Amino acid sequence: ELMLGEASVGEVRQVFDLPVLKMQVIEHQAMQVQCRCGALHRGRFPADVTASVQYGPGALAGMVYLNQQHMLPVQRTAAVMSELFGLPVAQATVIKASEDAALRLTPIVEAIAAQLQTAPVVHADETGLRVDKVLHWLHIAATETLTWMGRHAKRGKAAFEDLGLLPKF
Repeated sequence: ELMLGEASVGEVRQVFDLPVLKMQVIEHQAMQVQCRCGALHRGRFPADVTASVQYGPGALAGMVYLNQQHMLPVQRTAAVMSELFGLPVAQATVIKASEDAALRLTPIVEAIAAQLQTAPVVHADETGLRVDKVLHWLHIAATETLTWMGRHAKRGKAAFEDLGLLPKF
């Protein structure tokens, strides 16, 4: 006869994996009813639902993140969205998403620039990058907690003056 003692975990193995990545389609329906007086009453769509078919904020943010943060070219960003998520995206959509994000982020960029101008120490630097196969410069001004970036065709003091940040510092 076998006597069993208290059970315990003898060994643990963990497997880290990614969830299945796929797009999600959310359908919105606006109901309508005609009252006895003849007036037609229609429901409203959420304020951010403006077209019969559109990309949601998560898809748009993903495009901007891949294109801007990870510097994937527009064509490759569109390909990644299609291949990873099954979400076909035109290159023009990636460009528009980045342009719209830039507009929405303008007040934040301006606030960062204003805070940098009052910082006791600011680090400034530039690095080269290609824009339409032409060498341009990505200029940064940063503290431990803030980073401001701007692109210019030139490097050095003239570029920072044109970008309007360091002269005020």
